[in-house]
Amino acid sequence: MIRALFITGTLAAALHILGLPAQAHLQAFLAALPVLCMGLWVLLMARPPLRLPVGVGYLLMALSEFLDAWPAGDLYISLMVCLLAGYLLIVVGLTRSDPVPRLFRAAPFALWAVIYGVWILPVVGERAGWEFAFIVSSCVLMWRASARWEVRGGGLVLLGALMLGLSDGLLWATHEFRHPVPGARWLLPLTSLAGQVLMALGVVVATDRQEEQVPHVVASHQV
Repeated sequence: MIRALFITGTLAAALHILGLPAQAHLQAFLAALPVLCMGLWVLLMARPPLRLPVGVGYLLMALSEFLDAWPAGDLYISLMVCLLAGYLLIVVGLTRSDPVPRLFRAAPFALWAVIYGVWILPVVGERAGWEFAFIVSSCVLMWRASARWEVRGGGLVLLGALMLGLSDGLLWATHEFRHPVPGARWLLPLTSLAGQVLMALGVVVATDRQEEQVPHVVASHQV
């Protein structure tokens, strides 16, 4: 099952990046399929409390990828609802895994939100509210990922969240609202997929901070 998900997701990602086939409706399915496979992988392999919220979050992110690539009509609000809900569920999973706030780690991401907002919000028009919500959710995701980077898999989750913040956030918004980003046809899907893969991999191999503390507690009692 896991091998089938890996092969399916990899093949779909390669075809999507290469633009094969050129039929727009098929490209929408190919855009969503790798993220769908990652979500199923998390649901099958990750451990509670990360498994359910992060896995379902990935399924919602897959739906947002599908809506973003679907050629018919303006689906911006629908895809943003799915994307924000997916980010929220992943944040819930990360917070349940390690509920300690570690507010000092939020500082660089708050600065990132200010810089990002000053750069993008003045030019997005009526979409400013949705883009503001995305900026906040993206920075909260990076903050919560940074709060548990010391545990097994935490570094991968943080790196993946940072890459998503760069790709789905700043690069995409710059390309969409400011000016074309050179190589965006390749750069955007590659960086987005890399971020999603790293975060899913980190979640699958993750160990809860509370679980890592158990051997130390036992050792202290033995001493």
